[in-house]
Amino acid sequence: MFYDRFALANTVTALRYNGQVQQRYVIANPDFFPTAPSVATLASPGALPSSSSIRELSAQLRAPYVMRSAVALERRLPANITLS
Repeated sequence: MFYDRFALANTVTALRYNGQVQQRYVIANPDFFPTAPSVATLASPGALPSSSSIRELSAQLRAPYVMRSAVALERRLPANITLS
């Protein structure tokens, strides 16, 4: 059995955008330039047409693996000949 690893970028992104450490707000067609709204304004529901992103790792997530097997057969023949 050969196990593969999770992509480090996915794990780091989930830890970064977990809703507590760091938050990201995506605002389509902003009209408030050059003064940006405060975080409290962005976080209040319905204040701006924005969406927040929270990333989580699923509890059912498993590392991918590959199972390999092999079968070999050897036979000794007359005159010191071996057949594999």
